[in-house]
Parts: sequence; structure tokens; C-alpha cells
Amino acid sequence: MDPITASLLTALGVAVKDKATGAVVRWLTEATKERARRLWGVIADTDEEKFAQRMVAEVMAEAAAFPPEKALVVHPLGTVGDVGIWGPGGELRLKLLWVNCADFPIHVRDMRVTTMLGGQQQWDAMLGDEFTLEPRGLDERAVALSPRLALPSFERGGASCDVSVSALVCGPWDEGRAQRTRELVTSAGIWVPTFGLEPVPTGLDDVADIDVKLETFLRTLAMGGRREVSYANTDRGLGLRTGATRDRLAAVASRLGYEVEGAGPNVAQVHRPNPSVPFLRRRNRMDGW
Repeated sequence: MDPITASLLTALGVAVKDKATGAVVRWLTEATKERARRLWGVIADTDEEKFAQRMVAEVMAEAAAFPPEKALVVHPLGTVGDVGIWGPGGELRLKLLWVNCADFPIHVRDMRVTTMLGGQQQWDAMLGDEFTLEPRGLDERAVALSPRLALPSFERGGASCDVSVSALVCGPWDEGRAQRTRELVTSAGIWVPTFGLEPVPTGLDDVADIDVKLETFLRTLAMGGRREVSYANTDRGLGLRTGATRDRLAAVASRLGYEVEGAGPNVAQVHRPNPSVPFLRRRNRMDGW
């Protein structure tokens, strides 16, 4: 049985309209009614008008204390159920635990899930799910993402992925407008296993063959030019074994007279200097002719 009587519902509506106008009235009314259902008859306040004013004030204080980025947190759940990278197409299946840290309902829609693998945006999708998180509530939701890029080889039966989640959320904030939240995931990354993927060819493994491929690739760089070389992408594009570009790039570039700058764990900058030209002085009459 709903503890909110018609007279209390009227008092709540009046209290909300005294404090807010516009689209936020809808979300503030919903949050206030939810709070009133839980507290009416629990706290020692039997005056409906004062109780309604108290509920509205508490919800507004809660909304100020918990803006969207603080009220909502998402935890990717690794190695749970069918979480993993599945063959043959490389579909990524994740389970996301949505946590509402605030004491009012939050409406979520149009979530975007992006997953980085080896510094590359491997999976990225906008999902049209729409759901409501209850006050201090949890909701576990499964998502499936198709790969945007060709999959690398997985030598250890899986890979560490960085997951990023954003969404449009509605609640008793900012005049009731839907807001795009970002960086809802607090953890750095999760380990995702692989299932049913065909072994990926390892590519060229002979050092001499690797050097020939890299030398041909580097000679396409114009005089005085610079190029950012991604180790993983170059391995795939040239058909080399995993890690070949990282191991041999500096040696091949040095042999060609190129410079490797800012080498990092995933990319390096290669510079092809202009050739030095000796200075030739123009002859004149003072030279004796």
C-alpha cells in the first residue's frame, strides 16, 4: 500500500513548485515522492506541509552534494559469465555494474562504451539502452561490442583492456536537462580472456627479412620529414611478428642515417634529416683567371 495520501501528494507538489520551475520539476517531484515513501511514518514529523518542505530541501541538498559525475559510477566486471573476446568475429562482451551513490533515482540512456587495446580504440559503440537506477541502487548490464580494427594476436589467452563509459543522465540537477557524463569507470583496466578465436599468423620472424621490410617502409619518408610509427600497426601492416618493429626500428633507422626520437612503449617518432651539402665558393677574377 502506498503510504503517500492524496493530501500529502498535494503538499509535495506545492513544496516542489515553491523551489523549482521548468523541466527540473518532473525529476525533483519524482525524487521527493520516492524519498517520502521511505520516510513518511518513520521520522517524527506528522505535519504534511512541513514534511513535504523537508523532503524537497533534503533532495535538493543531496543533488548538490552528488552531481552526475559523483553520483554515478560504473565498474566493469572481469572474468564473470561470458565476459571475453569471442570468435570468430572478435565481439567483445562485457558486464557493467552501474552504481547510484545518490539517494534519488537517476535515469540513464544513450550510453557510449569505448575499449582501448594496446593504445588503440579497438571497440567503440553507442548503445540505446534506457533504464532507471533506484536510490543507492545497483544494476548489472551486459553489452556486446563489434571490433573497429583488425584484432592483434593474443599470445597469453587474453589481453588487458581499458574501458571508458559515458551516458546521458537525468535527475534533479541543472534545471532538469539531460547531461552527458564522462569517465564513469574508476578502475584502470580489466583482463579480458579470449574464446574461440583462430590463431593469428605470427608473421615474418627472420631478422634479415624484418630489416628489409622496415628499410623499404622507412625509405618512403620524405627528406626532412617526420613520421609517427606505431609498433603494433606497423607489425600488422608489414606482416611482421608481434614486437618486431619495436625490436628492430632503431637499428634499421640508424643504418639509413635516420633519427628515432621519443621512443615509447607503443610509438616512436622517426626523422629523416636533409643531406648535408658541401659549400662551393664561386670563383672570380681574384683567383687568377
